[in-house]
Amino acid sequence: MAIRNFFRVTVGWFRDELAQQGLQYLWTIVMSSALTVPLGLVQGLPWMYIYVGTGVMFAAVTHGVLRFSELSSRSRVEGKIHAINGTVGKDIKSNCFVVGIMIRNMASFPIEIEFLEIRTKLGNTVPQDSLKNHKFIINPNTITVTNDHGIDLANIPRGSTIEGMVEFKLKYGAKGSALPYVIEGKKRVVASFNDDGILKECVSMEG
Repeated sequence: MAIRNFFRVTVGWFRDELAQQGLQYLWTIVMSSALTVPLGLVQGLPWMYIYVGTGVMFAAVTHGVLRFSELSSRSRVEGKIHAINGTVGKDIKSNCFVVGIMIRNMASFPIEIEFLEIRTKLGNTVPQDSLKNHKFIINPNTITVTNDHGIDLANIPRGSTIEGMVEFKLKYGAKGSALPYVIEGKKRVVASFNDDGILKECVSMEG
């Protein structure tokens, strides 16, 4: 399930990028023709020269647009944070279980994140308190997990599973600046335990 979510995010990103690149190439064709064809006609040049000039101009404009697009994409913050999966783990200190959300920074620079709220549960059990206004910096091209407060399960499902969920709302932006972009969502989790009550694995699904 985690792999499926990752591929869905990646395919969506490529689809958006291809659409954007198509518009850029259309714009360069129009601009190249608009710059070279009128000048060639005014000067009475043969159409062969005009075609060659248009091709040269197209190559030059395309190169410039691609370089500008690369720079813009690398510096753009919006859309670089993705909520991948819900998670379940064990807090060794408190001996409680924790439900969290896995976040990925797809940018080549640090991004500042603030979780406005996280709400979690396992079965019908919820934490005594909820994580709010938790702010941190996520490094470039990094995956991290933010957990809610611990959940004390009275009856661990030995040799079985238990369902839970995580709801979250966060905002993010460039490091040290305002945080204008907001992500909120919900993930379902299914935690599996062995016969000794030890957590084996967690499967995450869309809420």
